[in-house]
Amino acid sequence: MRTLEALRARYPEDEVAGLLRDCKLDAYLKEMPREMVPEREVSALYEVMRARLDPAEVREVARDAGRRTAGYVLTYRIPSFAQGILPALPRPIGRRGLMLALRANAWTFAGSAQMRMRFRAPSSIALVGCPICRNARVAQPACEYYAATFEKLFRTLVDPAYRVEEVACQAEGGSACVFQIEDA
Repeated sequence: MRTLEALRARYPEDEVAGLLRDCKLDAYLKEMPREMVPEREVSALYEVMRARLDPAEVREVARDAGRRTAGYVLTYRIPSFAQGILPALPRPIGRRGLMLALRANAWTFAGSAQMRMRFRAPSSIALVGCPICRNARVAQPACEYYAATFEKLFRTLVDPAYRVEEVACQAEGGSACVFQIEDA
């Protein structure tokens, strides 16, 4: 849903319509989905975006969609008391708390991908079977969506100094998409 919002913010509706028709998601031209969408639709949309758009544009759309997703999560999924507590905790505890919350709710944004975590610094989140880079072969990491989502959540809920960078990607031939969480 957030990727469609990001596309619509960047491109004219006829270009967005073409992308949606190419991945057989043109039903969303009339009405945005109201619930979570099947991961195969996400995979199909990213596959078509990679085929039709410049790689830099795909990365920008994905980053925008990731930031929008984090905004949605902050507004609708994370209780306000948790949003108040996490920043007040010592950084390692806040980081671990957010990572555990992400793992518990991974199905909502990672579909069937398996999530693995390294809690000690440098902390990392790994997705095995990432739906965004499924069927992709690229020269650089392809999961800016997740990097941007995680980064905004860590910066907002733990410490604004955090950066999240994808350091390995299945689309590059890696065994997992790995996101390293670091101080800026």
